[in-house]
Amino acid sequence: MMMMVFRLGQRRWLTTSMDKSILFRRPKNLLGSTVAATAMFVTGSLLAWPVADVYLGPKLAQLALMNSIQTDEVCIENDRCNLSVLNSVQARNALEIARQIGRPVCYLSLATASSPHDLLFAVVAGIYSTSTLGVFGVLSQSMGIWWIMLFDILVSGDHATTRAVNLSLVLNHLRRALENIQFFPLIIFDHFDLACQHANSLNDHQGQTLRRMLFHIGIWASAQVQTEKAAVIIGLASNDTVTTTIRKSIFSPPHPSSNQYNDPALFHNLLRVWLYK
Repeated sequence: MMMMVFRLGQRRWLTTSMDKSILFRRPKNLLGSTVAATAMFVTGSLLAWPVADVYLGPKLAQLALMNSIQTDEVCIENDRCNLSVLNSVQARNALEIARQIGRPVCYLSLATASSPHDLLFAVVAGIYSTSTLGVFGVLSQSMGIWWIMLFDILVSGDHATTRAVNLSLVLNHLRRALENIQFFPLIIFDHFDLACQHANSLNDHQGQTLRRMLFHIGIWASAQVQTEKAAVIIGLASNDTVTTTIRKSIFSPPHPSSNQYNDPALFHNLLRVWLYK
């Protein structure tokens, strides 16, 4: 009888001890699993970034351009690769005409580009537009934010410079997408003068970086026209800015009746007037 009582007590003690060890072990296992999952997610994101840069980014930009075509017939014209400076109303009218005739379009509004970060995501929202890519556009923009956060933490403490680097990468995606399209898309950078005003109102490092980023956009746009990959419109919110631009004799276009700046030197000088006056 005494032996049976002793064995029952020993079993209860062992069971209680095992239950306590399981209870103490569960938080450690949960913490370890959380850390491991986070490390795998961060590492996977870093490994996936080169794939997105080399393949997914340009392919999504190309898909967005092709999805912007709203007619069954595609316009194939090579004589309209011009760089034009128009007001925003004229730019949107050109956008609607391009859509009606079946020309691929990419519309980027820079109205909210009051900082390097805002300029970058205005460009990202235009290239990977949700109106042409749907859920893939939302996913692309979300992953872009996540990767930039990782770069801010791991690569550089200078967040403005990180935004400038990523702007070059995103524009490179669009350039490679243009190379794989047999048509001649229309690219519109609207409200460019508002972004220039925001940049000129900042006298710190962010203002300098924002000016460099806008200047890079202008040079990039001019290069696409020169290589006959696309037509580009620089849209200005103020009609007075357009009028003043045309009246400047040293920056006037080849034909006084037009707003075209196909000469890169003339357009680069115009950019310097807007950004470094």
